[in-house]
Amino acid sequence: MTPLIGLVVVWGIEEWVEPLLQECLFYCDETLVTVASHSKNLNKFEDRTLEVVKNFATAYPSRLEIVDFDGGNFHSISKATILNKMIKESKVVENGAYLWIRDGDEFYPTKSFLRLREMIDSGEFDKILVREKFFYINMQHYLKGDHFRLFKVIDSTSDSFFQPTQFWMQPNKKLGILPREYGMFHYSMLQNPFMKMEFWKTEYPDRKQNTKTVWLDRIYRNYNLNDQDKWTKENYKLFSVKSPWFSDSFRADKNGHLFRYDGKHPEMIERTNLTNIKDFRKHYGFRKKIGSN
Repeated sequence: MTPLIGLVVVWGIEEWVEPLLQECLFYCDETLVTVASHSKNLNKFEDRTLEVVKNFATAYPSRLEIVDFDGGNFHSISKATILNKMIKESKVVENGAYLWIRDGDEFYPTKSFLRLREMIDSGEFDKILVREKFFYINMQHYLKGDHFRLFKVIDSTSDSFFQPTQFWMQPNKKLGILPREYGMFHYSMLQNPFMKMEFWKTEYPDRKQNTKTVWLDRIYRNYNLNDQDKWTKENYKLFSVKSPWFSDSFRADKNGHLFRYDGKHPEMIERTNLTNIKDFRKHYGFRKKIGSN
C-alpha cells in the first residue's frame, strides 16, 4: 500500500488538536507534527497544544513524531521550511509516497478518506485538489472552497519539496480532484479569531493584510445569520464582493449567502463538545463590539 505521510503544523488549538491527531493516526502511516507559533505576536496564544502532542508522541512513538522548529517571523516563509524539514525526517518517505498537509482546522470523514485512499493507491495523480466546506460562525453554515492538500513524491532525495508560500516543487502534471461530497470540513473560522487577527498581521514580510483584518473586525465579528442580506451588502460596500467573505477565494451562494449543512461532521469531531457550540465568536468572546448593530 502506498505510504501516506501526514504533515501537521499547529499552535494554540488545544480544543482541536486531540481529534486532529486521532484522525491522523487512523488515516496516516506516519504523522510528523510541529508545534510552532511562526511569529512572536502569536506566542501569547500558547496553551496545552504541545502537551497534548507530546502525550500522543509518547503513546504512539512509531506512528507520530514531533519535529522541532526554532522559530520564524512570518508564516508564509516558515511553513515551507517546516514542511521540508519534516519530510527529511520521515522514516517512510520514498518515491511514490504521498504527503498530506493536515492543518489543525481541517478534518475528513471516513467516507472521504476511503475515496482519497483509492486515488492515492492508484498512483495516478501528482497532486490532489480537495473540495471543501469552509465553516463560518458555526457548524451549520459554510462557504465553498478548495485547496491542494496531497502531493506525490517523485524524488525523495530532494532538499526542497516546498518553497514559500507552500509552492510544490516536484512534477505535478496529472492533477486529481476529491469532490466536495467526499471533501474536507474546514473549521478555520471556528478557531480563535483573536489569534487569526494576529496571524494575518504577520503572515507575509512584505504585504500588509489590512483587508483581512478590517473584514474580521467589521464583518465577521458582527455578522448576523438572521439578516444575511444586510451583511452581504455591507461586505460589498467594503470589498466589492457579494459574499460574507472579503474575496472570491471562498464562495457564497447566488444571493451572497452562506450555504447550509445539517449533516454529521467527521467522526473525531462528533466525539467532542465542539458540535454543541452555537456561535464560535461568543465562545472566544469575539461576538460584537459594544454599540454595534
